[in-house]
Amino acid sequence: MASWDIDGGDYRLRSLELSSRLRNDQPDLVLQRLNYPKPFSVKTLCAAIQKHCSVSAVKTYLSSYAHADDFKRTMASTGWPALYYAVERNSAELVAILLRYQVDPHWSSKTFPIPVIVFAIIHGHREALDTTDVVRTFLACGVDPKAIAMDMWEVYLDTPKPTLSTRSGPSTRSQLGSGSEYSWCTEGVRRMLAEAFHLTHRYHFHRAHRMKEPTMRIRQIAEGNKMSDLLKLPFFLVGQRSATKMVQTKVYPYIAGKRNGPLVMAFDGPSGHGKTELARIMGDLLSVKTQVIDCGKIRDQWGILGPTTGWRGHEKGSQLNNFLAENSGLRSVVFLDEFDKTDEKVMHALLVVIEKGEYEDRRHNTAVDCSKTIWIIATNVGAEQIVAYYTEHLSHLSEDEIAEANLADLQKQLGSIYQNEFGAPFTGRVGSIIPFLPFSKPEVAVVGHKFILRLASRFREPISLQPGIDRYAAHCRMTVLEDGMVCAELAQEFYNQHAGARSIENAVVWVEEQAIEQYGLLEMPIDEKLNEGPLQEIVVQRIPAGNDEYEIKVIARIPEEKSTARGGNAVPVMDDMHSTNGQTSEKKKENKGKNKAGDE
Repeated sequence: MASWDIDGGDYRLRSLELSSRLRNDQPDLVLQRLNYPKPFSVKTLCAAIQKHCSVSAVKTYLSSYAHADDFKRTMASTGWPALYYAVERNSAELVAILLRYQVDPHWSSKTFPIPVIVFAIIHGHREALDTTDVVRTFLACGVDPKAIAMDMWEVYLDTPKPTLSTRSGPSTRSQLGSGSEYSWCTEGVRRMLAEAFHLTHRYHFHRAHRMKEPTMRIRQIAEGNKMSDLLKLPFFLVGQRSATKMVQTKVYPYIAGKRNGPLVMAFDGPSGHGKTELARIMGDLLSVKTQVIDCGKIRDQWGILGPTTGWRGHEKGSQLNNFLAENSGLRSVVFLDEFDKTDEKVMHALLVVIEKGEYEDRRHNTAVDCSKTIWIIATNVGAEQIVAYYTEHLSHLSEDEIAEANLADLQKQLGSIYQNEFGAPFTGRVGSIIPFLPFSKPEVAVVGHKFILRLASRFREPISLQPGIDRYAAHCRMTVLEDGMVCAELAQEFYNQHAGARSIENAVVWVEEQAIEQYGLLEMPIDEKLNEGPLQEIVVQRIPAGNDEYEIKVIARIPEEKSTARGGNAVPVMDDMHSTNGQTSEKKKENKGKNKAGDE
């Protein structure tokens, strides 16, 4: 599969060919010709992934052998190299497909012993790719987070130490015999992993460790009702552990119990704390269609359901009308955002639909079955009460204690507010009011890091001077040194409980502005030929400024010619920051703790 010299920098997988006779054909067409009844080959599968065959072509290739003798056993026992090629391609979707075919993510070989989840982390760092989705997929599918020493992620804001651990279980070679499955963790690999193991990765490891493993029976019921992925819901949000638990508690028995009639839930809380994100993710994990309706722009029932027959425009229907008709009798999710801003007549019109799960398509006067629709209304009407409750009762607790806290009293308060706001009939149809709490301080830092990863991905794109693209500030590696502390500093200054993630995004906008400014001060002209060389560097770091305060410094620099990875470069060390070809920008921490967003 590959030569094993990761300490020396040679960590890439072997280059493969799909077919020596069909080299010039499109990869999808080549793979199609290699389907059953031709013998299944793990090497062909790996080559197909590496040659960027489409996901649908790979799925077709695998499904063509679904009923072949020994196929499942072959995938389980020898299919593990395909996971490494899926990681190399940075495809969480392909990883998930392979895991569904029972490919073992814990398998390794003597020639390439590094665990695949560790390979994903190191590969992402060396190639300046965001492998968060891939790593999260492995953890959500049951890979043990203790595959990496707990001291590297237990306190996820702390930067991992590059030395071998003496704590937290059998994850370092010094604690195991020479034949141990953990012998991959040499001092060199540990140093590399510490450098690559960023804040968001560490947070997901920390969270995975705290999740209870579903029982065999729960898994069996979930699989039988095609909602296995619903069990992975907590992996897809920062914070909101109590909210995701409540959603699972409502949706799982609703589907498993074949309950007749729609399910209605209310997501309440301050803006920017994951309400819309959770609704979208839930639809994806249930593999059903999701429709988001912005109720803030709707003033009457025609706006939400369309004109009735006989009135002009009835043949066009409406966004919601058409979605319900297209998914008649099917499981689906409707998310009514900013529901508290809509009119009472709209609420009454919807009440008729959600009460019985029956509706009539206004375009054709045909019956529509909405009995399997999951309705989610999002509001801010209880946001003040939620923030006040969190501040008084929860803010001093640990994240684990907050996740297990009984929120029944808070939900009762919200129920009273809903009756006053929406009336008893509508409130009575809401099966559960789910509060979305403010983020803890460490969670705010993770939210900030999520935005930084998105920014880094944009800077990683190739330079293009083509008109209409005009991507000049590009072909860069963005590195955040001590990322937990940097993001915590930015979070403390910018986070506002009432604005949520949107306030943290302002901090990352500042980082982007400084990075582009410093990038523009570099002397070398911008040319697309730079794409052929090592990545340029943007470094964000935190340095002492006296009086227990820190400065956030942004540095842009042109790398030296030496390179440790294709299109990449070693992360600069602190002593290199003041080189003659580097530029810096810094931000002092003034008015410590003051919010800069959402204060109006």
